[in-house]
Amino acid sequence: MTQEEFDALMRDDCERTKKDKKEDKEDKNSQKLQLVYDFLARLQEDLSLANNLAKKQAKLIASLQKKFPHVKRFDEALEDIGVIENINEDFLSKSKEIQKDMKKTIEKFENQSLHVEQIQGCLLAMETLLEYTNTLAKDGHKSSKLNDHDMEVLVEALGK
Repeated sequence: MTQEEFDALMRDDCERTKKDKKEDKEDKNSQKLQLVYDFLARLQEDLSLANNLAKKQAKLIASLQKKFPHVKRFDEALEDIGVIENINEDFLSKSKEIQKDMKKTIEKFENQSLHVEQIQGCLLAMETLLEYTNTLAKDGHKSSKLNDHDMEVLVEALGK
């Protein structure tokens, strides 16, 4: 192995290591986003449950208020429940917006990864084609056209 071949091999290995680390980091980021996305979905379920419970309590207190109209604490309790419902609705709305934005970001990560894989496939095909044409040149292939055997060898090389 020549020094040039060794250097090329080391560069390729270094590039693969960098690429692997970058992909690992992207995978971890995507996983973290997915965890937060799932947490928001559970939070939305809990907030909906809390709102349903608050509405039941409001109905109970409203019925007590009708029977005992002179008890001012029932009025205050209904107001408190209204505040709780408004806060829950606000959290629910904001969490849905955040979740929608996160979904878009997760999809962008996935699309980016797919595009990178497609580009890498094209680059690999180009490298294989270049290596093959260099081999033809070294072997003294005089024709500018590829014959059937050349095409079979090229297709086989691209399939690896």
